[in-house]
Amino acid sequence: MKFYSDSTGPIVTTDKGKIRGFQFNDIYQFRGVPYAKANRFAVPEEIAPFDDIKDMFNYGNVCRTMFPDSANGDLMSPHRVWFQSEDCLNLNIWTPTLKKEDKLPVVVWFHGGGFFSGSSIEQFAYDGESMSRSGNVVTVTVNHRLNVLGYLDLRGFGEKYERSCNAGNLDLIAALKWINKNIAGFGGDPENVTIFGQSGGGGKVITLMQMPEADGLFHRALIMSGVLGKILSDQDRDHKPVIQRTMDYLQVTEVEALETVPYQELTQAYLRAYKELISEKGIPFFGPIRNRDYCGDPIKVGFTENAKKIPVMIGSVFAEFFRSSYKEDKVPDDQMAVIIKNQFGNEDGERLIRSFKEAYPKKNLCDIYAADTAAFRKETKKWIAQSAIERSAGTYSYLFTLEFPFHDGTPAWHCSDIPFFFNNLDKVPVVNIEGVSDRLCRQIFTAFMNFVREGVPASELLPEWVPCRKDDEATMIFDQECQVLHNFDTEFVQCHSDLEVTPFVL
Repeated sequence: MKFYSDSTGPIVTTDKGKIRGFQFNDIYQFRGVPYAKANRFAVPEEIAPFDDIKDMFNYGNVCRTMFPDSANGDLMSPHRVWFQSEDCLNLNIWTPTLKKEDKLPVVVWFHGGGFFSGSSIEQFAYDGESMSRSGNVVTVTVNHRLNVLGYLDLRGFGEKYERSCNAGNLDLIAALKWINKNIAGFGGDPENVTIFGQSGGGGKVITLMQMPEADGLFHRALIMSGVLGKILSDQDRDHKPVIQRTMDYLQVTEVEALETVPYQELTQAYLRAYKELISEKGIPFFGPIRNRDYCGDPIKVGFTENAKKIPVMIGSVFAEFFRSSYKEDKVPDDQMAVIIKNQFGNEDGERLIRSFKEAYPKKNLCDIYAADTAAFRKETKKWIAQSAIERSAGTYSYLFTLEFPFHDGTPAWHCSDIPFFFNNLDKVPVVNIEGVSDRLCRQIFTAFMNFVREGVPASELLPEWVPCRKDDEATMIFDQECQVLHNFDTEFVQCHSDLEVTPFVL
C-alpha cells in the first residue's frame, strides 16, 4: 500500500483555484471539495476564487438532519455519522488518473435518505475507490441541502422564495455544472457523465431528468429503488398553511425570520405544524415541486425532450423494506397455502399463489408476504411502461432477487444491491455468500460499467439484456442464476396490490 501527498501534489487546477488531494493504492482522492455556496432557502451561487492551494483531505460537512441517527439495521446497511452543517455543498472524487487526455467516464452518485436525510458518505458502500479502480472511471459523490433547508415550499411568500422548494435539486445541478467545468482536470470526460442513485437518490435522478437547467450535464442514468409514485408526488399539496403555523409557533410574523431561526427550533416547529395540519404519521413530504425549475413527475406530465434521449437502467429489489416472519418459523408451502387461502379466500388466495409461483418458481410461498409491490416495484413498472411509449433512448429493467443466509433466509432488502453496483462487497459483510456474491457482483458491476461507457448494459457474463418495449418489460433478474424474463411478474404485482397483502416490517 502506498500513500502520496506532498508540496508538489497531487494538485489539480479548478476554475476557482488549485486543490490538493492524496493518492492511496494508486487512486487519487479529493474529499470535501466545495462546488457552490448558498444562503438558507436561496439558489446556490458559485464560490469565490482563491489564491492559496487548498487541501482536500477531509470529507466535508453533511447536511443537517431532522431526526437523530440510530444504529438500528447497521449490519444490513453499515452506516457512519459525520459532522453536520448548513454549509454542506461539497463533493468527493476518486480517480485513477489526473491526465486530461485520458477522458474517463464520470459516474456521479446521489445518496439515499429520501429528500430529507442521508449524505454522500453515510453508507460504507458509497466509497468510490473500488469503482474507480476496477471500472477505470472517475467516481463522484455529492452532498446537498435536504429537508427544510433544501425543499421548504415558501412559494406563497413572495418572489424571493419561489425557488426554495427545489433548492436541494438546484444544488445537485450546481454540482453537475462544477463537474462539467472541472472534471477534465481529474482525468474525466465531461461529455460522458452518468448519474445514479438509490431510494431518494433514485428520485433525485428522476427529477433531474425533468429539470431543463440540467440538460447536457449528464448523459446516462441509473435509478435504483427510486420510483415512489404518490409518496414523492407534489400533486395537490399546499404547504402554505403549514408554513404559517410554523411561523406562529416560532412567534414570528415575517417569513424572512425563518432565514435566521436556529435549525433545531425551525424543524421542531415545522414537524409540529405538519403533524397537526397534514398527518400525524410518517415523515413530512420533501421533494421537488413543479415550478419554473422542475417540469414535474413524468408519469403525470410526460417526459421532457432531454429525458427522452437519456439511456436508463432502472430497477428495485425483491423485498425492499419488508421480510416474512414465517421464514424463521420454517412454515412449509402446503401450510402456507392454507394460511393464504384462509386470509384471502379460496379464489383470491389461489390466484395469489399461482401468480407468485409463476413469477418466482424457486421461492417459498412465505415470501409472498415479503415481496415489495406497493413501495417500488409497481411504480417502477408504471415508469418503465410510460418510458417505452414516450422515450427514444433505451430503458433497461432489472430486479435484484437474491436471498441471503441471514436470519434463516432474508430476501433482498432496501440497499442490499448498492455494494454490488459499487463493487464494495467487502464493505458490507452480510451480503457475502460464498461462491455466489462475488460472481453476481462481477456480473452487475461489469454490466453497469459497460452501460456507463456505451449506454447499453451488455456483458459476456450475462444473458443478452434487451431494452423494454411497449407491452414488453424485459427484466434482468439478478440472482444466483441471472436471466431475462418478459412481463414475468405483471399478474402477481397486480394481484398482490389488489389484495393489499400486508407485509411484515423489518
